[in-house]
Amino acid sequence: MKTKLLLVALFSLFLGLSQTFATANSTIFHNDPDIKVVVSQKRIWLVADEISVKCLSVQVLDEKGKVVMEKYFSSKMTDWSLRIESLPEGRYSVMVGNKKMTDFNR
Repeated sequence: MKTKLLLVALFSLFLGLSQTFATANSTIFHNDPDIKVVVSQKRIWLVADEISVKCLSVQVLDEKGKVVMEKYFSSKMTDWSLRIESLPEGRYSVMVGNKKMTDFNR
């Protein structure tokens, strides 16, 4: 009886740990949450679905492909925006992770 109880406890512990590791290792690339990008004259707003995000890299690239702005977001943050009002006039691209999301003119 004690052996069965011990085996059930070990099995439960194993399942709990495997879920914890799976959650800890998930990033934007594994779970690819649905991220919407909205560009206004002063800010780039990011809207994510309910999937938790541990570390999400957002980059703004100029016409030459040079990173001119970068910010990391997580589910613990409340402000999911980038202030772009100081960028000089030009054409820019928004990258979320390794994925090009949109282009915009400033």
